[in-house]
Amino acid sequence: MSLINFFDVLDMEAIECINDATTLWSDRFKTSELKAVLQIVTQLFDTQKLSGANPKDKGKALIALGHLIKRYEIGIDGFTDVGGDTTHCARAGVPLNIDLKNLRTDISEFYDRFNDTKTCRDNCVVDRFLLVRHKARLDQYVALSKGLTFGKQNDGFKKIVENLEEILAKGANACTCKRCEKIGDAIIALDTPRNLRLEHTDNSFNHLCPPLTQPHYQHPSQPAFFASLKSAGKASPPVAKKR
Repeated sequence: MSLINFFDVLDMEAIECINDATTLWSDRFKTSELKAVLQIVTQLFDTQKLSGANPKDKGKALIALGHLIKRYEIGIDGFTDVGGDTTHCARAGVPLNIDLKNLRTDISEFYDRFNDTKTCRDNCVVDRFLLVRHKARLDQYVALSKGLTFGKQNDGFKKIVENLEEILAKGANACTCKRCEKIGDAIIALDTPRNLRLEHTDNSFNHLCPPLTQPHYQHPSQPAFFASLKSAGKASPPVAKKR
């Protein structure tokens, strides 16, 4: 969706070149996820040898970005379905069918259907998933959160629980696509088959998984990973200098 959002920015009539799009993107979007997209498209356009300042390269950039989105579509289709989506998330079921000959139309259609959260919410059962099937677990998470202090290791979990408390208090009406985004880690943990190990980087799973006896493993963040290599003496060798 972030790549599609950038495609829409680049495709705006007022945007004359790639540089205009990246400047607008940087001003409008600040989250780490969207900044990561900026890194992706910058590398993509550099690989294609497209000029950021040349208006003639804007069309080529849109095609290159369309190809990248198409590759993501193919990659998504290649995932193995383990049969664990018991929320029946209708948003996840919106097909991303992109024909490069109808690039703008197909992307626009997907964008509109994916963002039709009312229709999507009407066709999922996340309220029953949370308030019937897993209510006891939600109560357990709330009790666990109250015993935790604020801090880097606990903040993500505590924010998830704040939203779960809203759902417990207000019922099905509090279950929206927007709130689902905020409690996504909890849904993942609750719905993961217990015979699989949940791989993660977020600290929240260290609190979400143990009450479920869910096997899990936390991978280090990228900065932590490279810091560990450096401390272990495995940092990249220095660049040779001319004498």
